[in-house]
Amino acid sequence: GHEFHYSEIADAEVAPPLKTLYRMAARDGGSTRSEGFQHHRCLGSYVHLHFGSNPDVARHLVSGCRQYRQER
Repeated sequence: GHEFHYSEIADAEVAPPLKTLYRMAARDGGSTRSEGFQHHRCLGSYVHLHFGSNPDVARHLVSGCRQYRQER
C-alpha cells in the first residue's frame, strides 16, 4: 500500500490503547512501524491497500462482512 496523509493521536495519555494489526516497511526495506489501528470491528488507517498480489484478502473481507451481518 501507500500512504499520503499523516496525523497523530493528540493526547496519547487520554486515548484508549489501540491494537495495531500489521507492520509497514519503508520502500527501501528499512525500518518498520506498527499500523492499522483496531477498535472493536473498526480498522483505522491512511494506508491505501492493493489486493492484486493477494486476492484472498478481499475474499476474507467480504466473508467477514457477511458473518458480521448474520451475527446482528
